[in-house]
Amino acid sequence: MEGEKSKGSIAIEKLKAEANIALEKQKFETTLILKATEASRREDQIRNLKFFLNAGFISDPDGKIAKMDDASFPSLPPPTIQTPPDIFKQTKPSVGRVTFEYTEAAGLHMSRTGTCFIVSKNGYALTAAHVVSGPNAFGTKLVVSLGSGDSQSRAATIVKIDSSLDIALIKLPQDVEYTPLQISKTDQRAGDSLILMGFSSQELMMSVGNVASIDTENGLIAIDAQTTVGQSGSPILNTAGEVIGIIRGARVNGIGLVLPIKLAQSLLAGVAGN
Repeated sequence: MEGEKSKGSIAIEKLKAEANIALEKQKFETTLILKATEASRREDQIRNLKFFLNAGFISDPDGKIAKMDDASFPSLPPPTIQTPPDIFKQTKPSVGRVTFEYTEAAGLHMSRTGTCFIVSKNGYALTAAHVVSGPNAFGTKLVVSLGSGDSQSRAATIVKIDSSLDIALIKLPQDVEYTPLQISKTDQRAGDSLILMGFSSQELMMSVGNVASIDTENGLIAIDAQTTVGQSGSPILNTAGEVIGIIRGARVNGIGLVLPIKLAQSLLAGVAGN
């Protein structure tokens, strides 16, 4: 009887030992598989797995690893992170310097400058209404220079004005296909990063900042980015390069006011190609 118990105990211990060995082997294989898949490129992950398989370090009972092929599992492209300089370079051709020349009732020749941005492939653009209109402005002339104040001046016409919102829709000649800026469809929050693109001289300038606050009554966005005279009508972009609003004027007490782009949809209604 004692002999049978002894044999039974030995068998049980043997099974335990085999189970422990199998468990340790499984842990070892799992560790190697995780290590193999740490590579950033899919091709390298497959190459690592096949190396461990051929060396006998891991098993492949279903043949899944052996059947893997680099061409069948191409690497995903690395995520694109746009920096403010990237966004500036990308959007520069779509932002223009606006020059509005007019004659006052007293006969004085005057001019104002501001910024606009393209919203459609056929030449529609948005700017601030106070840049391109006035109660005593006669014999008006409106020109836009895209990308730089020194680039070719293109005659433009006023299509619609919403004085209550201080925005205007203007139209450039449809002799070329323009590149419109993308319009953001998401609401902003205090603290969100932003980029301002505008003309304060002949050259397009960029400044970065954040959403300081949002007025819940009128929807206006307060920003802490630097703004100067000449940047009225400038687009405010998010970190994806999409327009989130339009500058209404220079900063007051260190804060610039921005009209959310969603409030300009009434002017954009019916604009083809936006």
